[in-house]
Amino acid sequence: MKIDPLEFAWDPVRLEYRWRCGERAGRWWNSYKEAGDAAISAGLAVRQGKRIYLGPLVSIESRSRRAA
Repeated sequence: MKIDPLEFAWDPVRLEYRWRCGERAGRWWNSYKEAGDAAISAGLAVRQGKRIYLGPLVSIESRSRRAA
């Protein structure tokens, strides 16, 4: 099991995620799972159990969350 060092950091970096397919991009979501669910809703990815399988041209990218 791989441990994410940011998960246990005192002040973890908060990230947002979105799916992207060429020029087509979804909006920013609070978690990887939510971005994956949006890609599935758009018909660009499939789910088997807890695993999300992205299409050949789809990726999920991340960025630091903006301060509130």
